[in-house]
Amino acid sequence: MVRDLFTCQRCGQIEGDTSKLIADHRRPHRGIAALFWDILNLWTLCASCHSSWKQRAEHDEVGD
Repeated sequence: MVRDLFTCQRCGQIEGDTSKLIADHRRPHRGIAALFWDILNLWTLCASCHSSWKQRAEHDEVGD
């Protein structure tokens, strides 16, 4: 979050309240430790983007 300046990397919203930000994995790690711990696989999303866009994208990816 500090690296991303408390800014959602999807919509650009700046959020000082970190409880409204999520450190998200760009690529789902699916239990792969290297992806889970890879700092370059992390980005900051606001709660809104995470709960809408990201969840929808992951749902579509697995074909549920």
